[in-house]
Amino acid sequence: MPLLSNVERDYLILDLVKNKLGEFFDLKPPKLNFGVGPNDPREFDKLFDFRDELKARLVKSLDDLSEQELMLLSEPSGATDQVLIEWWNDHLSSEISSLPKMRPPPIEVGWGHPSFEPDYVYWCQMPEFTLHEAVMLSVGCEPEIYSEEQVARMHKEKKLWPALQFLLKRKELLRRHFVHTAFGNAPMRIGSFLNLIDEIDLEVPPKLLEQFRKRLTNPVPPSVEVGDDPEPRLWKLERTSLLKLVAAMGCEQYGYDPNQEKNPAVGSIRDDLDSVGLSMDPKTIRKWLTEATELVPSDYWKN
Repeated sequence: MPLLSNVERDYLILDLVKNKLGEFFDLKPPKLNFGVGPNDPREFDKLFDFRDELKARLVKSLDDLSEQELMLLSEPSGATDQVLIEWWNDHLSSEISSLPKMRPPPIEVGWGHPSFEPDYVYWCQMPEFTLHEAVMLSVGCEPEIYSEEQVARMHKEKKLWPALQFLLKRKELLRRHFVHTAFGNAPMRIGSFLNLIDEIDLEVPPKLLEQFRKRLTNPVPPSVEVGDDPEPRLWKLERTSLLKLVAAMGCEQYGYDPNQEKNPAVGSIRDDLDSVGLSMDPKTIRKWLTEATELVPSDYWKN
């Protein structure tokens, strides 16, 4: 009569293989976040294919053993058959030791690898971003994982992972939108960076956009009671005052005329915004100028 049932035998074999392979026994590819640029979890396929092959070979080797031998390997303490114990300890040990070397580094998988994910809440509390911070956050990477100096040295490398090649292109793209001074690129205000994202349709992680918009949404002042009107009276008065300022500067300083389909004032205002480290989409500039000039009396245009 057999000492072990089929279920018990299979359990012993599975447990022995699991102990032999350690963490690689049930290792799975990481669940990728939204990372911009090349992301490919299939980089793990070679590792998993080899791991599964080792599993099958280990199971086959154990399946050839007798019940007594399996039970001895399951509880080797005090065992007298050291030859069997040493055989199992050495069996496929060199192949198993190669598994850690086959694990791809996170950067090979791409910026979606969970080890890169930034603390979006923390970073979106900042008043402004440096070029380096903006570049790293825009692809979905914690800015401190790769320093500015490390990224600068990447330009000299002949071979880079696809994700790093993408990072350098993103840096060059954003660099052209940052104001350059004698001391380097000036930081960009968080609102200006969001405007830039919208203006050039830049692909960034949704979590970054979500935190941007939470940060830039003006809360209702606690002293204002909000009823059915979504825009409290106090806000309306302040908004009207700001529109009057926009109208005066737009008309008198930039020569804006709402009756002209193409007006050089829009481009001039955009250039001046860039000069002070801010940015705004021309459509947005034209929208506010148009709304502001609706407050200007009709006699002004006659004169």
